[in-house]
Amino acid sequence: MAEEIDVSGIENHVKKWLKEALEAGRTVCELNGASPPFSPELSRLISGRLRTEADQAALIAEMDKHRAITAKAGERFQAACTFFLIALNKAARWADKWKKVVPEHAGIADGYLSKYKPNKDLRDILEHDDEYLTGGGWHPEKLVQTTMGGAMRVDAFSTLTIDGQIFIGGTLSVQGMMQAAAEFEAALVALRRPADPY
Repeated sequence: MAEEIDVSGIENHVKKWLKEALEAGRTVCELNGASPPFSPELSRLISGRLRTEADQAALIAEMDKHRAITAKAGERFQAACTFFLIALNKAARWADKWKKVVPEHAGIADGYLSKYKPNKDLRDILEHDDEYLTGGGWHPEKLVQTTMGGAMRVDAFSTLTIDGQIFIGGTLSVQGMMQAAAEFEAALVALRRPADPY
């Protein structure tokens, strides 16, 4: 006897990863360009006259502290971008499985999948950065992409913000993928909602 497939279990995994992608996308948007403010001491030293060698040494020490804080914020932003792409990928993988077990509703997933699939290599590069940054990886030629109609070359680890839109690797629109994920999630919820009798 063939094993019965748990359609609701698969659907729940799709929804879970869409929710994770939306949350991670919000984090990316929050952290994008969020530079930590100067400490009061650094602000004081920058705005004042550096009269003594001690003042100059204090300024250098405070600048070093600020650089470390800024670097940490950049690492947190990069981690958020990477998790966003991982969550998008997990949702896409589960969506592919869902389409196979519910073929009559497969079109619901197509909008999301068509927006995500061209960016799968970007997820692979960010998740396997240890390979790509040491000259390996499955597609090293995709580490740097030409974007903006050929006007710019961007590596997979960079982000661009153009007219408020955040692009990871110069190609994946964070807000565009969040919209696709939200629409897919809403369609799944509507599919299981009982019809209004009135």
